[in-house]
Amino acid sequence: MLYIYHVVCVLFLHKTTGTGNTRNDFEVAQQLEVDCILVADGHQSKERLEATGAKVIDDLQQLKTLPF
Repeated sequence: MLYIYHVVCVLFLHKTTGTGNTRNDFEVAQQLEVDCILVADGHQSKERLEATGAKVIDDLQQLKTLPF
């Protein structure tokens, strides 16, 4: 997932919101200067992801309900 994430961010940097499920994904989004939504469905706890300050959702289906 992270590899695809990098490609999308590089190609569409001006209108991209990165998604990931780790703190590292958030850090990559910061380096690329894009917004980030983290999904609490991986090995890192929701609390740890929330500590980044990024928007955290419970599953990818919630992306459909978020305003962009």
